[in-house]
Amino acid sequence: MDRTVVTNALRRDPISFYDFTQFDYILEKTVDTKVLVDVIGALLEVGHLTRDFDGLKLPFKIKDRYNEVLECEAHNEQALEFQTFFRSLGQRNVVVALVFWRLTDRANPKVVSHGPVSKVFADPDTPEVEEIKQVVF
Repeated sequence: MDRTVVTNALRRDPISFYDFTQFDYILEKTVDTKVLVDVIGALLEVGHLTRDFDGLKLPFKIKDRYNEVLECEAHNEQALEFQTFFRSLGQRNVVVALVFWRLTDRANPKVVSHGPVSKVFADPDTPEVEEIKQVVF
């Protein structure tokens, strides 16, 4: 056969392809800090946008269904984008999926954005969302 045949495929939600890392693995430092991770949790609080020698930073916290809390931080352009995004959510109870974020290699691990590849989705269509909402809110 010397040709390629292209057929239609069912449309799939990209969020279903993510492999969410458990918070306890991150907090226990058993996750490789050289790979990007996906995490999902209830948005607890969003801090203030600050600037230092590394650029802009926007800290925030998320909580999983086991009540583990992760410190997170968006940097530079993404800090601005995420600040606008978080404000647009208002005060409602929301679960966020952070996709392609990196882990810091510090005593207290933190999930931080990694350039334009890092994304955030509000209330993605995954089973974890309802589980987290039942526990956290």
